[in-house]
Amino acid sequence: GILEENRSELRIIENELEGAAISIDRALSIARQRNDRGREASALKLRGALQRLLGYPTAAAETLKFALTLSPSSEDALLEAELLYQFGAALSAVGDDDRARDVWHRSMKGFERINARQWVGRLQKRLTEGGTHRYF
Repeated sequence: GILEENRSELRIIENELEGAAISIDRALSIARQRNDRGREASALKLRGALQRLLGYPTAAAETLKFALTLSPSSEDALLEAELLYQFGAALSAVGDDDRARDVWHRSMKGFERINARQWVGRLQKRLTEGGTHRYF
């Protein structure tokens, strides 16, 4: 599961979106077979990001919203903050910039709490420049 997540994230970053979709489906299938809600939320984070990048921001927002309902059970602060980041990007892509900023502020608090400096920098950029057409 985690290996497929890593593969899909790399493929998204490299803009190999078709290959990313296959890896995401595998990761999601494994997570659901194992009843691992944290891994399922992580795979859905990637699916939501992919949907946004493919031009389906409304579907992305719905996917990420659902993933956030699974996230608290995983007790993974980094995952929750990343989900919020991607959810904010999807909201921005559908034109809901005010809500996107609110979500990104919540994400920023999560990243600051765990001292994820690189993510804080990314979020500062999103808060000043708005949405992105990239994964990050």
